Amino acid sequence: MDSDSVRPYVWRTDFELGIPLIDDQHRVLVKMINEAHHRLNGDPSAAEVSEIVNGLLSYADYHFETEERYAVEYGYDRAHGVAYAEHISEHRAFARDVADVARRLAAGERVETPALLTYLRRWLTDHILELDRRIGDFAGALD
Repeated sequence: MDSDSVRPYVWRTDFELGIPLIDDQHRVLVKMINEAHHRLNGDPSAAEVSEIVNGLLSYADYHFETEERYAVEYGYDRAHGVAYAEHISEHRAFARDVADVARRLAAGERVETPALLTYLRRWLTDHILELDRRIGDFAGALD
C-alpha cells in the first residue's frame, strides 16, 4: 500500500495562493480527500465509494468554474494564454478521470481505493503548487 493512502492529507501553507475564495475551496478539497480517506479505509461498499467519488467530482467542477472565472477576471487568460489553456486542460482531464471512476463503479467494477486516494492527493498537490500557483502569483503582482 502506498504511504500516501495511509496518512492524513494535511493543509500546507505553501498551498495558499493569496486568493481567499480559492484558498478556502482548496481547504474544502483537502478536507474532502481526508474524509474519503477515513470512509474508504478497510473494505468500503461500491455505493460508498461511488458517493464519495461523485461528491468530489461535483465539488471539483464547482471549484474549477471558480478558478477559471478568477483567471479571466484577473486577465491571466489574456496575459498567459498557453498556461491558461494548460490549466483548463488539467481541469478537464481530472474531471474525465474521476468521471471514469464513477462510470466503472456504476458498471459494477471494483476500484482500488488506495490508488484512488493517492491519485487525488497527488493531483491536487501538484495542481495547486504548479498551475494554481501561477494564477496566485499573477494576481498578487497586480496588487
